[in-house]
Amino acid sequence: MQLHYKTDHTSCLNYKTESFGGFTLGKMSEGKRFNNQKEPVKVNHLIFILEGEVSIVKDNECAISVRAGEFVFIPISSLYVGTVIRPGRYLDLTFFHNNISLCDKYMLSHYLESVGNFDPSF
Repeated sequence: MQLHYKTDHTSCLNYKTESFGGFTLGKMSEGKRFNNQKEPVKVNHLIFILEGEVSIVKDNECAISVRAGEFVFIPISSLYVGTVIRPGRYLDLTFFHNNISLCDKYMLSHYLESVGNFDPSF
């Protein structure tokens, strides 16, 4: 699938509607804390750490460390708290249940292809 014209994208329902789903690129500052209890709408998160490192505690269990080149899935039903260990950048795909838009699936599949040594059996 390749977009040839701007109207191919801007006419898409996902582009025109206000949505809490989709990709977000963000920066992380050392020591910053975050959690999903402060979100106005609860969603699933698939977070790719592009640079830096974070420590994430899901559902009051042991902390896991997620570094550059790794990702973590936070289901809509989980509670999580995170702390930035090393500053950097992240890519966060948010979506409701199993409803990921075609645009986001396309972008995600191309990202995973470019990563290389990706083991989908997580």
